[in-house]
Amino acid sequence: MGWKNFPNNHGAFYQSIQTDVNQRPSKLRLSTPLPILAPWRLASATPNPPYRPNLFGLDYQHSGIGTTKSFVEKHHELTANFLKALVEGIHRMKTDRDFAMKVIEHHLRTNDPETLKIAYEYNVPTVPDVPYVNLKGIKFLLDYIGETNPKAKTAKPEDIGDNAPLEEIEASGFLKTLGIGHF
Repeated sequence: MGWKNFPNNHGAFYQSIQTDVNQRPSKLRLSTPLPILAPWRLASATPNPPYRPNLFGLDYQHSGIGTTKSFVEKHHELTANFLKALVEGIHRMKTDRDFAMKVIEHHLRTNDPETLKIAYEYNVPTVPDVPYVNLKGIKFLLDYIGETNPKAKTAKPEDIGDNAPLEEIEASGFLKTLGIGHF
């Protein structure tokens, strides 16, 4: 299967962001970029592997975890604990390859070593140690959506993505305990 024949799921992603911008531009809060496993097979199936903007230093918010500002305000400790667990999980994925491979094996429902290797090598380098929202990437998406939806032109990236909870975690010294972050 070549890249041209691979189903493109970006339309659905852009539509979901567009819907969120239309309905509640100041309530959605993206917390972290996450990897995808959809095109993992293409890494070996085609001479031109799938394009990964973040590996080229481009600003691109790939995906994220969303909630509302009111939920974060009402459940501050729960939000912080969730994000700490997420950061610890990312750290473990990057520092314990064997464990990460077992997790990938479970979720992909395959034990093929080559497939697992491709999935790991395709995804792990794209995941930041501290999963801050890429606000420039959100701006890029809003500009793109703004070409067909005028409401996206007035939305601000800071209303969609908020790094404050992760910044608090970093300021608390939690990341130092894992040996990651900006010291």
